Amino acid sequence: VVDANTIESNLLKDAKIVLRHVKLKEQVARIPINSAGKTTKITVAGCVDEVAFTWAWSVGQEVWVSDAVLTIVGAKFQAVLEHEERNTDDDDTSAAISDERSLSESFVNPATIDAASANFKGGLGGFVERQ
Repeated sequence: VVDANTIESNLLKDAKIVLRHVKLKEQVARIPINSAGKTTKITVAGCVDEVAFTWAWSVGQEVWVSDAVLTIVGAKFQAVLEHEERNTDDDDTSAAISDERSLSESFVNPATIDAASANFKGGLGGFVERQ
């Protein structure tokens, strides 16, 4: 979130854009099943004192912009971890809960992996090798 009054720019003369006192949009993510059998909600928020994007104009060349630099000063972040019980009746969270169920159903207990499965080469390399 940026207040329009805090933007400083002079695109032709100084070739820069400066944003001051930028509030970062709060982001929320969830880890489906943790060791306590609950969902972990991760909330990240923060602010940046100054973001400056500067460059040099390359007049008369194929590339119009050169020496582009992005500078971030005074970044402050806060992460909050919370355990939560998920309500499966809530329509807003039904897609997220469906994703969590598919992830939890695909969980394999490491104690149940046999030697043949442990040595199975997966991924694209394994696929090509098996062809």
